[in-house]
Amino acid sequence: MPVLTATVFNDQTQKPIAWVCSACETVFALDRVDAILTKKSTEQINKDFEVHCKGQHPGSQIIGLDISHEDEGKE
Repeated sequence: MPVLTATVFNDQTQKPIAWVCSACETVFALDRVDAILTKKSTEQINKDFEVHCKGQHPGSQIIGLDISHEDEGKE
């Protein structure tokens, strides 16, 4: 079962900015313009991870990111 695992953290906030697929170590990271992990960027990483898993790990249950966001309630 592939899981996104935090691997790189922001030096100032100590929040994750990059994750790896636990099954194959493919890296998924925030876009360089994203200073913080937003709901939108989390959804994009989860979407990218889902596409990756469907292609690389077909039939596997997928566990993406489930993170509270500083921007919740602002959208």
